[in-house]
Amino acid sequence: MLRTPARLFVFLLLPLGPGLVSGLQAQAGNLRVVVDREAFSPDGDGLADYVVISLAGAGEDLRSPADWSVDIQNADSTGVRLFRADRRIVRATPSLSNLYSPGPDDLQPLHLFERIIWDGRDDHGQPVADGTYQIQVRLRDRRTNQILSAVPSAVIVDRSDPELSLEPIAALLVLPPGQARTQSDRMELAQQAVSEVGTLYTARILDSRGQLLQEKQWDSVLPPRVFIYWDEFLRSDEPAAIYDTYTYQLVAIDPAGNTALLECADLIVSAFAPSLGIKAGTRFVSPNADGRNDRLNLEFARLDPAGAPIPGVISGERWELEVFEDDQITLAALEGGAGGPPAGFSWKPVRTDGTLLSDGVYHLRLGVYRSGGVSRSTLFPVVVDTIPPGVTISPDQLRFSPDGDGEEELLSIPVSFEDDSGIAAWHVRLYLSPRIAVADGTPAFDLMYRSFSGAGFAPRPLLWAGLSEDGQRASGLERFQLTYEVQDRAGNVRRGQAEDVNTDVLILATNDLAGELLAPLPLQSYFLNGQLTDSGRGALDRLLERLRRYDHYSVEVTAHTAIPGREEQNLELSEQHAWLAYRYLRDRGFPASRLSYRGYGETEPEQPGDTPFAHYRNRRLLVHLKPRPAGG
Repeated sequence: MLRTPARLFVFLLLPLGPGLVSGLQAQAGNLRVVVDREAFSPDGDGLADYVVISLAGAGEDLRSPADWSVDIQNADSTGVRLFRADRRIVRATPSLSNLYSPGPDDLQPLHLFERIIWDGRDDHGQPVADGTYQIQVRLRDRRTNQILSAVPSAVIVDRSDPELSLEPIAALLVLPPGQARTQSDRMELAQQAVSEVGTLYTARILDSRGQLLQEKQWDSVLPPRVFIYWDEFLRSDEPAAIYDTYTYQLVAIDPAGNTALLECADLIVSAFAPSLGIKAGTRFVSPNADGRNDRLNLEFARLDPAGAPIPGVISGERWELEVFEDDQITLAALEGGAGGPPAGFSWKPVRTDGTLLSDGVYHLRLGVYRSGGVSRSTLFPVVVDTIPPGVTISPDQLRFSPDGDGEEELLSIPVSFEDDSGIAAWHVRLYLSPRIAVADGTPAFDLMYRSFSGAGFAPRPLLWAGLSEDGQRASGLERFQLTYEVQDRAGNVRRGQAEDVNTDVLILATNDLAGELLAPLPLQSYFLNGQLTDSGRGALDRLLERLRRYDHYSVEVTAHTAIPGREEQNLELSEQHAWLAYRYLRDRGFPASRLSYRGYGETEPEQPGDTPFAHYRNRRLLVHLKPRPAGG
């Protein structure tokens, strides 16, 4: 790091005047790498899945450099991802004036990047390990051809969720009617967290209907004790409705976007000290016969004066479970039997006439009758919810081209979910669904290509750069089905499919030192009985549109087949496909002097294995763009 500026200074000093030397030194000193976040978590949950890299301090002289690179290195200074300037020679905008003979001014110059999005994957498309990564940007100046290094920046990849613990110490608050309230009328909870500095903690108090009553936040440090005073349970619109069961919700979001959520859902404010209690693993029930949460598993227990459960059997002559629609006003259902209640009870939300309860909030109360009186629990709220979540998924564009040319590189997928019970889990998946006919020799298939998933939190727009789970790059003119599956906390599931998204013709830069480009086109019913199909002509027409910007390249169309079949037949078939594509491009006006073709048969498979996906990707056209010599 220390030798490069010294070497740069000596080299500049010899051929340049002192004014230009000092100007370049100032320019280099001002360059710095900027990231939009110090840490991110590329785990596919839609929260901080990527980091945006930009460059500050570059003057006008460096807006069109001769070259640039962005090198991301791990803690061992090993490069994991390298972004390079796109050096393809492209006509800026084809028009009538430059359609046949574009001049130098019609060529699109190399521009300095405005932003680069890194999704936490290496050059092979594999997720990098958690750790700290250095981001180094280097520019090559046009006038002096010298390399200027920007001040690097660091970013942390962190996929570890914060660790939370939450335990009620005093979760029962007894407020007899008419009694004066004091500051000692409060609840107490113990909470702990293991997370990074900069983690934001949010605590929310919710009533039985899920309405937010209070919210508190702490930055970096979570207090080990939290007190909830009686007036924090008041609802402004119903000040008398303080007797309820509340939920304390603790959420942690660390600087990398990892999240954790814990709830204590049994905070009771009562007019009397109850001797019986009701508990359940969830308060959400969905009686729609889908096998998920059709019943609510309840636990009954005796309580001590502090509200803690007492082990043992509840004795009595008779017990009943009352279900109210409106806080002890309307009795909707009644369960019961002789003797004391069972330790556990599976409750089905039906009315006394056997019909299902409609969606809404209900309150359960346990009563045990003995000679001389009755013991009752406080009201226990439950939510009946049979409606699946509302889902909106609408890609910003239905065609994108992740080929490195800086145009329409990313697919943005805005996502929103709505449900009164809250979202328990969601999955958004992209399936590769090629347009294959039986005559292509490969059976139709849908391959799960990329997935995103999360729980409890609404994601930001999902971004996809065209890579599969294992780092495979999407190819040209491919179709992807966009599906979703969203489950609410009551167990209701909404599944569906959004609009298909498609890749455009992709013209990819290769590692070839000569600057060769490559446009891959897997065959999707492009040929039939030795002729181009409508699909094939449409694909080649779109290819031709893209090629019109590449006047300074010669084009070679190569055709390839999958391995199954006789070798000589595969070679003959590939030669036929290459000839048909060549002839179509030539007849549509592409100069024959810049066009050639060749068939390779099964000799250069792209994908290993004997799978429909491998056969599909191996049956392909590869369009090679090779820079022509100056004046050629």
